[in-house]
This record gives sequence, structure tokens and C-alpha cells, in this order.
Amino acid sequence: MIRSSPILPLFLLSLSLSLSLPWACGDEPETAIEEPEARGRSADTAMVAPDTVPGAEPRGAVPASFRPGTFTTDLSESDVAGDTTLVGAWRLALAEDGSYRIHRDGQLAVFGSYTVESDRVTLHDEGGPGACDEPVAAYRWSSPGRDLSLRVIDDDCAGRTRVLTAEPLRRSGP
Repeated sequence: MIRSSPILPLFLLSLSLSLSLPWACGDEPETAIEEPEARGRSADTAMVAPDTVPGAEPRGAVPASFRPGTFTTDLSESDVAGDTTLVGAWRLALAEDGSYRIHRDGQLAVFGSYTVESDRVTLHDEGGPGACDEPVAAYRWSSPGRDLSLRVIDDDCAGRTRVLTAEPLRRSGP
């Protein structure tokens, strides 16, 4: 008589999950970005690559003058008008596919999508514990050197406005 161990099914389940969901432990899947010329569009108005979800539409156009990347800022109480919930180390990651993530002290706060037209960037919060009740915001952007400066055009979310405009965001990654 062969005895079955109760540990074997658990091992197989955990192996299956680890192979099918590599990003579940913090690693996000990589998305290949097509070169604009390969799709017959100019670099100025190229649509960014869609998410890896089958049938997903491209999120928006990113002009060549706008350089996505990772930007950081460290905010103190004086930077955020005494709102201690906003004090901390913030990281804004703008991906080439038109998605963004905002982290506070290493924890995901907000994720969403963005579009860029000329010197205007429009953010749309899609989720996260810090997502705003008014999910859409528009800012005027400029990039002095490696920094990213944002000036509010239209945003009803005071916390997002304070985090993104208290000081220029420093580029920390590509």
C-alpha cells in the first residue's frame, strides 16, 4: 500500500503559483516597448505599448520631449502644510507604457495611467490606498535638467497636489 503525504499537494500548489505568478512576490512583469518607427508613427506622436493584457488598448501618446522615469522627493511637515500623513519619502514611477505608480516610504500608495500632450500631463488614479476621490488631475510639466517640475492646472485632490508640487521631483532612474 502506497501512502500519500499531505505535504505533496501543498508543495505542488505552491510550485504552480510561483511559476504562473512571478510578480506576486514584488517583481513586476516586463513589458516590451516597440520603437515608434516600427509601427509607422513618428517619435513625436507615437502611441506607447499597451499593457500585456490581451486586447488592451494603448494608454496614450507620450511626446519625445517627455522622458518617463522614476522621480523622488522627501517631504517634511513644512513641505505639506502640516499634513503629517504626507510626510515621507515619495517615489513617482512614470512608465513608457503610460502607467504610473506612486510609493510612499516604499509602499504602493497609488497606481494609474497618464497621458502627455505638449506641456500638459494628465493623471488618472486607478487604485491604491492613497488614490484620490477625484481621480483625474492635470499638471503643466517642465524638465529643468534631470528634474521634473509639475504645476497644477486642475486637481481637486489636495494631497496629490502637495506631493507632486511641493518641490521639483528628482530623477532617480531612467
